[in-house]
Amino acid sequence: MIADSAAMFAGDVGAVAAIINGDAVEKLVVHLGGLCRGHRGVEEPGDAVVGRALAGAGNRQKAVLGQQVEARLGLDGWRDAVLAGGYRLIDAGDAAEPLPPGSPVVQVVAAGSIVPEAVDAVRILHREEIAANLIVITSAERLAAGQHGGRLDAVRRGRPDDVGHLATLVPKGERRAPIVTVADGASHALSFLGGVFGAPVVPLGVDTFGQSGTIPDLYAYAGIDTDHIVEAAILALDLEAH
Repeated sequence: MIADSAAMFAGDVGAVAAIINGDAVEKLVVHLGGLCRGHRGVEEPGDAVVGRALAGAGNRQKAVLGQQVEARLGLDGWRDAVLAGGYRLIDAGDAAEPLPPGSPVVQVVAAGSIVPEAVDAVRILHREEIAANLIVITSAERLAAGQHGGRLDAVRRGRPDDVGHLATLVPKGERRAPIVTVADGASHALSFLGGVFGAPVVPLGVDTFGQSGTIPDLYAYAGIDTDHIVEAAILALDLEAH
């Protein structure tokens, strides 16, 4: 399982590197890079992961995003969250302009190369005074296993509910907030998250194949571009209201 999460991290941080550049991410990648070396099932050394993750870095204006994550979690906490299955890349409390009290909350959950589009969508939602958080999934398998295993143990042994790392990703005050899931894969892959705390979910993904075109055109066709994520969040909030 360590190998699974290390490999997931390699792909995840490569997608996020385009939007989180600067010292915070470089330190995290170096911190995690060695973790990939020496684990069974991991075929590429940590420095290869580091080199790929930092490709295209250099936009210092975007470094603030990584600094905010580091400030919230610390490098050790960020590393642990990545290996546990996911982390909060953007918290509504970090919006460029403070959001009004009582702003509606929505969770945007993204995995894979679609993360930059999700970042743009969350920023648009903040401008619309919607308290959107962005959770990046590094291993849906780990999250699902932790949730299922913890709840099964609670059922069998009469213990308190335990959903694993998801309890950290979604704090108590936000567990009924609607969810938008988005991935450049099957739309149902992350939709199980709606059942964890009984929240409405709008899943976005790629469910048809055979088209060709530019990446923006294909993302728009599949319904996973920035505009679709924003509209899905508004729909999710409408579902919550009803």
